[in-house]
Parts: sequence; C-alpha cells; structure tokens
Amino acid sequence: MKKIMLIASLSSLVLASCINIKFEEPQPQGGKDLALIPKELQGSYLIDEHDTLRFYANRMVTKKKDTTEIVNLSDVFILRKFKEYYIINQKDDRDSTWAAFFIKRNKNTNPNFYIMSYDTKDSTIIDKLQSITKTKIVETNGNVNLIVKPSPKELEEIINLIGLREIKIPKLSQ
Repeated sequence: MKKIMLIASLSSLVLASCINIKFEEPQPQGGKDLALIPKELQGSYLIDEHDTLRFYANRMVTKKKDTTEIVNLSDVFILRKFKEYYIINQKDDRDSTWAAFFIKRNKNTNPNFYIMSYDTKDSTIIDKLQSITKTKIVETNGNVNLIVKPSPKELEEIINLIGLREIKIPKLSQ
C-alpha cells in the first residue's frame, strides 16, 4: 500500500517555502498510542476543491482527483492525545523523522487543524525553538526542517511560545 504524506499535503496549502518542525519521536514523547480515532473526529473533511480527507475508527482515507489512499493506525501512523489536542504522528521514511498534525476538538463546532510550519520570513522561529530544546537544522529544496526531541513540557512550551499554524479544513459530514 502506498503511504501518503498527510502533513506534507496539508502544509502545501499554507506555504511553498517554509520552516517545518519535525520530531525524532512521535509526540508527545512517551505518550500512549490511541487504538481508535475518537468519534467526534470521525467524518469527511474538505482539503481543497478536489481533495477530501475522511477519518474512520481506525484509519484515514484521502481522495484526490484520481487516487484514493488509505492509512491505518499503525507503528508509522500514530494518534496520541496531548492536553486539548489530538496529535497525528506520521513517520517520514526518507529520514526517520516524524511530522505532527494537531487537531483541537471544539465543543460546539468542527475541530480545528494545525501544523508546525512557519513562514521563512519569520527569522525568530529558529532562535525561539533553540531556547526551548536542542534543535537540528536541515535544509532541503528551499525548506528548512527543524528536528527536535522535546519532552512533553518542552512541547507545551513550543506550542505556547511559537504557536501552531491553523489550516482551514471544513467538516463535510459525520
């Protein structure tokens, strides 16, 4: 089965040239892997006019113009809970790092989706991140990847100090 890069697909909606934070381990470090995707997150979402994303109990399906890709929760596609967020961790086979996709459930509205991807014009991101945790800088194809291994406390500091970039993905159905 062909693996999709959910985070890469969603990141492309935000910025062409960007700073991405990637992780040495699934986040939060030491967290418990969830066996099922929570009911309140299940359903169909519109990524753009041609692409949809659907969460089922134990898998995710993306439909693009001419392709459908399925990814089951596994050792390379992990869901964990952290504070008010669900974090989808997806392993990148090219460098064995993990991309993290954050989902925050809202009581009366659709969930909000976030990534750790920032505009390269914000030169303070690297300094802020290095002030919180040890950071490796890797440049590839015009993008800067910051690879970190934060403790849960450091992850919370990263979210609070640097923030997350929201991606508008409307929910279509349950």
